[in-house]
Amino acid sequence: MSPTATLAPEYAHGTSGVLKNALEWVVGGGEIAAKPVALVSASTSTTGGDNARAWLAQTLTVMGAQVIPQDLRVSQATRKIEDGRLTDGPTVAAPRDLLDGLADAAATAREGAAPSPEWTEPSCPERV
Repeated sequence: MSPTATLAPEYAHGTSGVLKNALEWVVGGGEIAAKPVALVSASTSTTGGDNARAWLAQTLTVMGAQVIPQDLRVSQATRKIEDGRLTDGPTVAAPRDLLDGLADAAATAREGAAPSPEWTEPSCPERV
């Protein structure tokens, strides 16, 4: 089972139309069903893309994805990028925990003991 990381920038308190459209094209195909998915959201605001992330988590869960509880929310993203590169130390280091959680979920899914498909709102971690 191949895990997936889905990245969502937040625009006007929602996800991008391009990502929404892409998911709508695969909604009935089963490509995402039972697949472990990690979410990354980013926003220029202090929320770190909470609205886009929440919409994405609900949509992927309805599609049957196994959204892991760990996520990455990048707040004030434009302040953390210079010359097109992420330069904020804590933000650069943050994906390690997310990828560890995704690897654990993928290993569990491969063993046939996939996490429950029931969606619950993960606790709100500190924003980086």
